[in-house]
Amino acid sequence: MVNSDEDCSLARRILRDLRIIFEREPNLLEFDIIPIEDKICNKSPVILQDHRLALESWSIKHLYQYTYHQFIESRNNHIRRDKASLHEWTRCLLLLNPDLTTAWNCRKQLVLDGFITIADELKFSELILKRPNKAPENFAHRQWLLRQLMQSQSITDDMVNNELNLCYEAADRYQSHYHAWNHRRWVIQELGHGINICFYELETNKNWIQRHVSDFSGYSYRQFIFLRLNHLLKKSVTDRNNSQVSYYSMLLDEMEFIADLLNVHPSRESFFIYRRFLLSQLNPLCSDRKEDLHRDEMQFIQQGSHDQFLLTRHVRWCSKVLKWDMSEYTERSEN
Repeated sequence: MVNSDEDCSLARRILRDLRIIFEREPNLLEFDIIPIEDKICNKSPVILQDHRLALESWSIKHLYQYTYHQFIESRNNHIRRDKASLHEWTRCLLLLNPDLTTAWNCRKQLVLDGFITIADELKFSELILKRPNKAPENFAHRQWLLRQLMQSQSITDDMVNNELNLCYEAADRYQSHYHAWNHRRWVIQELGHGINICFYELETNKNWIQRHVSDFSGYSYRQFIFLRLNHLLKKSVTDRNNSQVSYYSMLLDEMEFIADLLNVHPSRESFFIYRRFLLSQLNPLCSDRKEDLHRDEMQFIQQGSHDQFLLTRHVRWCSKVLKWDMSEYTERSEN
């Protein structure tokens, strides 16, 4: 709680400066907190440059305490506040603490009341995502906003592409960003209709995992796309055998792709785990070609200069799960 009139006055001035900037700059590109611990007299801690907003770190405590107290007091005591104040308080709180569920819920009501447009709220949510935080509440809020648009059939291809780009940007800022990848899955399931978007995702994701070889989240998402693609192929192709042949050929191409990555990065366990997924998908589809698949995998194992510990685990998995005879490798490794 804010304890002095001076702190309250300071917080109100910062809120006023922020309000003016948001009114003047509706399309801010970024927000961040600059580590400046010492206050400079008669200088505002609010910084705006090239459509990018920042706050000096010394002001955060005063601003957050005041705003949080005002917001929570109005809700606990059921005080009727004008919507402009709620809008201003929640905007400030979520810039500083995007995990504050109560503030997101308040903004949902402001959207339903028509005080905030869905387009403006998506922009504000996107601004918060520019900071390196996981922000699960923010992604949940975006999904709620997009569902509102889905009811009026107002979703455009540009909006879908923007959501996909936001997920990659968030994943770049925060390794193993579960919430960003989970949101991407939601976008594909709810908004990405058709097979073409799956092909697009496989191509763009290929570039991403080549740049993030140690982040398994990208490979896990790639598994999701392959499974979804298989499901859609079965539905769209009348001849079930043709759909399986198409899926089988794509899996074989993927095996070559992951083999090339393993040759460059022989000690990355992510590649081995992903390769096992591919084998588990291929094995049931090649009832008359299982010996060929087995032979090719043995050739891959014996010719590569892979990490022996990871390779041994991979061989053990092939033996236990696929029921393959891997004694040739076992005898060779023992010798």
